[in-house]
Amino acid sequence: MDNRDKEKYSVIVFSGVFLFVVLYLYRSFGIQTEESFSGHSLFFRSVCFGLLASFSFAFNELLLKKFINVEAKVNKFLWRLWEVVFTAHLIYLLFNIFWNWTELNLESYFLMLFEFAVVMVVPLTFVHFLFQNDSKDLIVDLINIKGDNGKTQLKVKPENILYFKAEDNYVDIFYRSGGQVKSKLIRNSLKNFEEELASILIRCHRSFLVNLDQVEHVETKAGKVFLLFDTNHQVPVSKKYQDNIVKL
Repeated sequence: MDNRDKEKYSVIVFSGVFLFVVLYLYRSFGIQTEESFSGHSLFFRSVCFGLLASFSFAFNELLLKKFINVEAKVNKFLWRLWEVVFTAHLIYLLFNIFWNWTELNLESYFLMLFEFAVVMVVPLTFVHFLFQNDSKDLIVDLINIKGDNGKTQLKVKPENILYFKAEDNYVDIFYRSGGQVKSKLIRNSLKNFEEELASILIRCHRSFLVNLDQVEHVETKAGKVFLLFDTNHQVPVSKKYQDNIVKL
């Protein structure tokens, strides 16, 4: 589990636990301690509110977030704001279920949004600072792969790069991302990448650069040498470069 996954699960857990603590142990925001109109105790209601908050954040973090880019700081802030507002609406509906819809009015609605947002400031801020340094380290570790126009086309960790393959005036980059092998076609020359990424990639063929750290094993078939990865991908090694590859 990488740091991004840890951050997701921390948000899910801390949001629910902190809401339960605030409602049941601290009994904040004038919460009614007696049974609700639906006949449920404060403890039961607090547990339900906490679980609902966690499930709501889990839905957003584990499902919805896959389809949205929230890497930029502004996007991340707006994403957190969305999560809070979305969850607050669910909490408001559950609150009305416990009180037989007697609080279904604008005053209670806006008060609930405000109070829930105030409560969530603590766990979300805590998680943010908990993983802030890890996020900075992650950004530092990323390398920028640029096209021939000098603009960054891809950011990737060096250890996730598998190999580069020349495709006419383009280079097809194969790399790991989210447990899968992905590829991105970038307009540039293999020679440029060979010079820029000499500390990571080595030429093994006129059309291939390979990250030897990611090679699982070397295989010879009918006198031809291939480098195999644990992803079922393989890269040929031409005779010109076989000695260099074997030495390494």
